[in-house]
Amino acid sequence: MALKPVSNESLRGRVAASIRESILDGSLPPGAKLTEPELARQLETSRGPIREALRDLEQEGLVRSQAHRSVRVVEITREEVLEVLVPIRLVIEEYAFRRALTHLTASDFETLDSLVAEMEGVAAAGDAEALGDLDVEFHRFVIDRAGQEQCAQIWRSLQPRIRAHFRKEQKTQRLDDVVDEHVLLLDALKAGDDQLVVERVREHVMTFPSHHQGEVPA
Repeated sequence: MALKPVSNESLRGRVAASIRESILDGSLPPGAKLTEPELARQLETSRGPIREALRDLEQEGLVRSQAHRSVRVVEITREEVLEVLVPIRLVIEEYAFRRALTHLTASDFETLDSLVAEMEGVAAAGDAEALGDLDVEFHRFVIDRAGQEQCAQIWRSLQPRIRAHFRKEQKTQRLDDVVDEHVLLLDALKAGDDQLVVERVREHVMTFPSHHQGEVPA
């Protein structure tokens, strides 16, 4: 197990990000035991931020606390993702994207245009990790604009496990497909057509498994 040291800036979040990335890239496989002393040694920090970060990651469903303060990386099965998490995501996004139509402003569309432009740039550069981050940010932005915090919280709780699963399975990447799907989503939002928005969301989310079984980032 090898983790990168972090600076003191936003320590809790940076510690969580470092451990999360090691889970996503497979450096910390399912079942791996995480101990505060060892994590603190590798990340060159005190045990307090480690403990806080592990709590955050447990809320995301990436680790699980066990007896005697033992923490292990959770296994994320294909069945759970495809039969439970993705369908829940679909329900949330269909509702949130449709509701967001009455809340998105001209400034919001400028932000979404910028995100898609960034996606095009990182896709051209072959940066799958950055594209995955922008993909998540695009959806998070629209869902937040729906103004339903409970939906946003549930979506945020699902996303790390979905992304961890598909990061694990990816082999080849068709990054342009990810960009194209978000262009279509954005065009539907700009058209203000709630039926078209729902269709585009469903196409995107329900083709999500076939794309992400080794082709593109979550």
